[in-house]
Amino acid sequence: MMKQVPLKFKYPDFILPAINDKSHYVVVPAGRQTGKTYNFVQWLLEETMENKCASLWVDTVHVNIDKYIERYFKPILGELWGYCDWNAQKKILTLPRGYIDFGSSQKPENLEGFGYKRCVLNEAGHILNKKGLWDNTLMPMIKSSDNRTRIIGTPKGRNKFYQLYKLGLEGKGNYKSYRYTVYDSPFWTKEEIDEKRRDTPKVVWEQEYMAGFESFKGLIYPEFKEEVHIKESKRELTDIFFIGLDVGWNHPTACLLMKEDKDRNLFFIDEFRERELTSTDIGREINAMMMRNDLSIDTIEMFVIDPASKGTQQTSGQSMLAQLQEEGWPFIPGNNDVMAGINRVTKLLREGKLFYSRRCTKLIDETHSYQWKEWREDSDQSRNRPYKVGDDLKDTERYLVMSRPDYYDHPQLDMYGRVLQAGADPITGYIPEEGTPLDVADDNIDTWVDMNSIDNMM
Repeated sequence: MMKQVPLKFKYPDFILPAINDKSHYVVVPAGRQTGKTYNFVQWLLEETMENKCASLWVDTVHVNIDKYIERYFKPILGELWGYCDWNAQKKILTLPRGYIDFGSSQKPENLEGFGYKRCVLNEAGHILNKKGLWDNTLMPMIKSSDNRTRIIGTPKGRNKFYQLYKLGLEGKGNYKSYRYTVYDSPFWTKEEIDEKRRDTPKVVWEQEYMAGFESFKGLIYPEFKEEVHIKESKRELTDIFFIGLDVGWNHPTACLLMKEDKDRNLFFIDEFRERELTSTDIGREINAMMMRNDLSIDTIEMFVIDPASKGTQQTSGQSMLAQLQEEGWPFIPGNNDVMAGINRVTKLLREGKLFYSRRCTKLIDETHSYQWKEWREDSDQSRNRPYKVGDDLKDTERYLVMSRPDYYDHPQLDMYGRVLQAGADPITGYIPEEGTPLDVADDNIDTWVDMNSIDNMM
């Protein structure tokens, strides 16, 4: 006995033109969290079952396919999932009407030799970087006139995805293009968009959120202006200090001294960058840097180090982190999320909260030359990454701004400009001596007196 299972597909209004387009190839670059993946999963399921046909979903890597099944296909199908069959080994989803093959650009040899009526190329910015994938592997399978293919994703440079997008804009070869940004998405508020835009480098914003095809060439920090961001800071009693370290041997070991003032402005005030330094050499250099700034190890709030320093060295059998800790330096591993670190530095520069002393000549030079790396079109390994040449101090800068928490308390001053001690009056700075119970009780002295003893005395 057949059971009718209700299945209703619902699309947000903004994406309906791309969903309903009958062109052979529809190209859809879209920003983050615009619902592109969810909506084109719906489209593929609806089209496959309506036409009772063979369909194809192509993704970046094979391991992602099972995640998409669990996070998109299964929830959308709902009760109907019980009438489907998912072959996790062969990556085939058999529906009550039709089926969907799943493949990846990681294993293009598994894609060849079949024809499909419907197809979705997910994360096209990534998968179409693979040389020859479109022309040699995909096109033969989706070239028939009754095929409809949707090419979706966030742009990743000007690759084949960009070329297909241009064909759609020009209306060539039965291509049609649509572009959706975070401003189209129902999943972003204006406040969230404004905050993200403030915190994100322009080129990253244009690509990841505005679905622009950016080349990621040029300076990473175009916001840096010497006349604005090179600034000396007066030493105040309320300042707190941090030290960051990026260790190396063939490439230099880099170290920065950073201070934060009571207004949460950050100042890089000293540096060193030297090759072939042992842990003892590093300790000597840090001591010298602290001495010339009239600081000691006890006046540093936090010591942050490159997390890669946890790796064991072949010569010593110890990590550089362990060696420095054994020598009394309380380093902790920093946060090495590159893009998040770049975003935070960008935000601080834009807000006028990050400054450099003229003493930090090497850090300033690295800032001027810190550029996006151009990636090979057949590789996903280096996209959206800086050149790893002459960036040792810039790495250290990232560890510090990412690892420095916002909850550090600054020393407080009394009315005479003296640093308040623990327990001191916030105005006068007076620290009361510890008193007796009678002193503390004050007006409630009767609560401390044994009334029976008074009666016996009368």
